[in-house]
Amino acid sequence: MPSNNTCLQQALQHRPIEILSEHTQAKTFNLVTMQPSSPGRHSINARLTPLPTRCVEVLKDTFRLKETGLEMGAYLALSHRWAPETESISTTTDNIALRLQETGDQWPEQLSATFLDILKLARQLAVQYVWIDSLCIIQNGDDGNDWRKEAVKMADYYQRALLTVFATSGSTEHGLFPPKASLPPKLARLPYHNSDGLREGFFYAYSYNQNVHHKYNSSVPNSELRTRGWVLQEWILSNRIVCFTPYGMFFECQTEMPSNERGEVVGRQWTQRPMENRTISALPPNSNYWYGIVQVNSSLSFTMPEKDRIVALSGIARELRESAGVESSKAHPRPQETLAYVSGLWLNDLLCGLLWERNTPEGISARLPGFPTWSWASVLCPIVWDTVSASKSRDRPATQILGITTANGKHFSISALCQAVDLASAGLMEFDADCRFARLQIKGKISTVLVRESFGANDSEVTIAANITGYWAKSFGHSWTKVCSRLRPNETCGWASLDVSEKKPKSASDSELEICALHISTISGVRGGLGLGYLTARHNVLNVLFIKPIEDQKYERIGVGRLFGKEIHKQYRAAVAQTIELV
Repeated sequence: MPSNNTCLQQALQHRPIEILSEHTQAKTFNLVTMQPSSPGRHSINARLTPLPTRCVEVLKDTFRLKETGLEMGAYLALSHRWAPETESISTTTDNIALRLQETGDQWPEQLSATFLDILKLARQLAVQYVWIDSLCIIQNGDDGNDWRKEAVKMADYYQRALLTVFATSGSTEHGLFPPKASLPPKLARLPYHNSDGLREGFFYAYSYNQNVHHKYNSSVPNSELRTRGWVLQEWILSNRIVCFTPYGMFFECQTEMPSNERGEVVGRQWTQRPMENRTISALPPNSNYWYGIVQVNSSLSFTMPEKDRIVALSGIARELRESAGVESSKAHPRPQETLAYVSGLWLNDLLCGLLWERNTPEGISARLPGFPTWSWASVLCPIVWDTVSASKSRDRPATQILGITTANGKHFSISALCQAVDLASAGLMEFDADCRFARLQIKGKISTVLVRESFGANDSEVTIAANITGYWAKSFGHSWTKVCSRLRPNETCGWASLDVSEKKPKSASDSELEICALHISTISGVRGGLGLGYLTARHNVLNVLFIKPIEDQKYERIGVGRLFGKEIHKQYRAAVAQTIELV
């Protein structure tokens, strides 16, 4: 049997002999040796940081999988899209023992071109370790135990990496380094004269690449890799990033805009980032920053969304909480409910978080199992929040959150969370991969309204409905359904966006559908006018959840919407607040 050394040499013989030119290698070295920065709460010394649980160790003539223990060091991380062959070369309980040996099985020659390229890149940069998820996490044979432990650490792994290599153009044939799509720039050699006017050699000039923005945009933000759900967290938390594209290399860090190896900078308007920049600044968890992240995340793809959708954002959530300074401390104690992150939402801003809306023309056909209906994670489609109006309604809540109950039946009251020293001591492990929150205890007013036909293709009516309810988000308003009060069943008093494809009236001649509307919050002073048969200068608009009873005092969410008008306010004034469970 050939040695691991021989296998590695055979596997690498068809890879590029020189991955980096002298110039680009120097620029990459500058990137990995610059002053470390962190997107969060503290500075990270990426040259001497705790290593991941396992890494691929790059030795002089070979490599092996290594259990790192408490060792400190530096490593590269790879962000890549799983291909069909990835599964076949993943680490399992059957092969991990051999992979931990320096002269183990034949796995070097089985590795993909992308994996071999990053190992060679690490050797060129004199970095001893590389972290690749499919190789460093046990993927099969242990009922997912290792994945559950490692999944919540992955955000730290990318954040602490010396450099994250994003395989935006990675392929089975070409690995990390795709064929070049453009020729090197034409150079002009000009004579150089010193300050005394004496000629001293030459200098070289080339034209600035006016299309650098378009090349970056097409090969990085719009790459297939960026459609992968896990990549969003990896992108936001990585301190230093390099992408190899058909147009050359692009570099990014936490403090500078992207640039290529020629130093040409990509303009901010072309980066298509989910936020203004990737740095997580000191923002409270109830800021609209989080909703922007979730909106992007909801449109990305996951191989196993029922397992990955929440945990793929847990690292950002933890970093946002800690960087915002909301972690409880003796010097500055804070109410513990401000720290709780439940099913993808923040407990202290839950009344706003509940008002998500699907951003698709039609309702979904089914929900994801295991998630509560009130969470955006329960629907497999893009979602959106109207964050502009949310900011105006936060100070006028109409519903009170009393407590939460986990999927395994453990209950936490808001008062208990406020009195706890920290969430861990209260038993609330909100970032655990298996932690699902099944029920919310809520006290609020419920009234019955009538759902009528869809607004359909009548853009003018949709625009009027959006304006008269103070709606600012960009969503598929043409899928909204007209809502009427029971007192005036022929007069539109709001709109409903239903989550699941419910049986609803198709035309005004059809019989209406009665549904329950839970009043969540109020938007004050919305500009009115004459529209939908309702005349007002300014009025208050009610944010509501449409809910459906499933058993005694238990309801599930079926949609979201807004209501207005004297008859609606009259209905809710007459209603009595009741305590329900939202499941």
